[in-house]
Amino acid sequence: MRWTLWVTMVLVAACEPDTVRRVVVVDDDQDGIEAELDCNDDDPTVGAISLDADCDGAKTAVDCDDGDPTVGSQFDDEDCDGAPKDVDCDDTKPALGSREFDADCDYAKSDVDCDDNDKDFGAIGRDADCDGVRAEDGDCDDNDPNLTPSDSDQDCDGIDAAIDCDDNDPTSNPIGIDWDCDGWLNTEECFNNSPGTVHLIADDADCDGVLTADDCDDNDNAVLAVADDADCDGALTVDDCDDSDTSIGAFETSPTLGTLQCMPVQRFSMGCDPTRDGACFGGEVPLHTVDLTRSVWIMEIEVTQSMWFAAFANNPSDSVAANRPVESISWWEAVRFANAMSDAESLDACYVLDGCSGTPGVDFVCTGITVDTPGGDPYACEGYRLPTEAEWEAAARGGEPYRYAGSDTLGDVAWWFGNVGLLGNPRVGCGKDPNGFELCDMTGNVYEWIWDWSTTYRAASVSDPVGDPTGSERIIRGGSHLSGVATQDELRVAFRSDLVPESRESWVGIRLVRTIDP
Repeated sequence: MRWTLWVTMVLVAACEPDTVRRVVVVDDDQDGIEAELDCNDDDPTVGAISLDADCDGAKTAVDCDDGDPTVGSQFDDEDCDGAPKDVDCDDTKPALGSREFDADCDYAKSDVDCDDNDKDFGAIGRDADCDGVRAEDGDCDDNDPNLTPSDSDQDCDGIDAAIDCDDNDPTSNPIGIDWDCDGWLNTEECFNNSPGTVHLIADDADCDGVLTADDCDDNDNAVLAVADDADCDGALTVDDCDDSDTSIGAFETSPTLGTLQCMPVQRFSMGCDPTRDGACFGGEVPLHTVDLTRSVWIMEIEVTQSMWFAAFANNPSDSVAANRPVESISWWEAVRFANAMSDAESLDACYVLDGCSGTPGVDFVCTGITVDTPGGDPYACEGYRLPTEAEWEAAARGGEPYRYAGSDTLGDVAWWFGNVGLLGNPRVGCGKDPNGFELCDMTGNVYEWIWDWSTTYRAASVSDPVGDPTGSERIIRGGSHLSGVATQDELRVAFRSDLVPESRESWVGIRLVRTIDP
């Protein structure tokens, strides 16, 4: 039924005074709002357009968007995000919409959510492999769900923490290839078990602790450093007779006399020192300084009976055994043997013998001898010779401060009456300890003939002494297997004795030397 409202209007006009007009107003739902101003003139509950511009039933004051009828009242959608309260994840946060599109309410819509039922798994855009760890939060590889940070691999380098040098540094090495975890691989470092110490194979190829630039042979860790062996011949500087000449080492082997040890250039105190040698005999003093300016090769042992036999086809020894020292030879026979050894090795013989007769080892004797060098200097001779007394004492001392040759304990270094007995014999060489120059039996076994005539010492310092030019007896040194019956004093290095050159005794033998650079 249509309702019509008649309104009488009195219009007062100059032209039509007292004229009356009627206006018709339509309001079907009788809510007091004209139809043309009413959102729905059939529903009295729906208000005027002026109060609800989009006519969605929510007044402008509480309408989320009064220009959009699809957006309703804040009473139903407080955050005005289009999701009603009952389905909105959080109706106070417009960024969190309806559960219809984000079931776990984690801000990631269902179509881009790794797991829309678990808010710990977010949007694929921030966690590409959907392993629960976002790239920005430290995912080891956001394209591989199996690579995530863990207690066993914090730095995501694929190396378990138990074998990772530094599990907070992805550039660190596994312990298996860098044992000391210093950043250098085992294949790059010589000593890879000492953190803080870097010794690279590139700098020391044989890993002997000597840098390539300082190593005689950096491919052989048994070869010495240049600092210890200047000429790199394998002999330590302290043992090398000439550390500037590779052909000269600490020893050499003679084809006729066996091992020859080096006795280097040196200065030493010759004679008896009471603090070292005990009570001094008259011929052992004064103590004086001697300089030996030439290195020599000296036999490691005394001349053996087999060496003598090879030269003269006889054996004068009282105690016969091929490897025992030859004995019962005179001083003249000793120098003749030295010349024979020089001849055997094609060296210039040292001695010119005059007025000789007889057979060496039987009855050989001469009336005169000269050294075949300018000035008669034995040190300048090329061939084999008897040592001077100064050379013998320096060799016996071996650079050591002992009473006997190599020790203060006689039995350690010597065959003497105390361990051989009155009826004992000389023994094979090197049955006791050698001295500092690796020489055996410098004390005991047999005395040794010396070049020098017997004379007294002088107090003045001397260089390369040769003793007096004439005399009646030649020096013997070292003591023998028969020494020490009454006293051990004659076994001291300082002890001196002498014999006439023609003497042949069962307790006297020889040891030869040769100047290295005459």
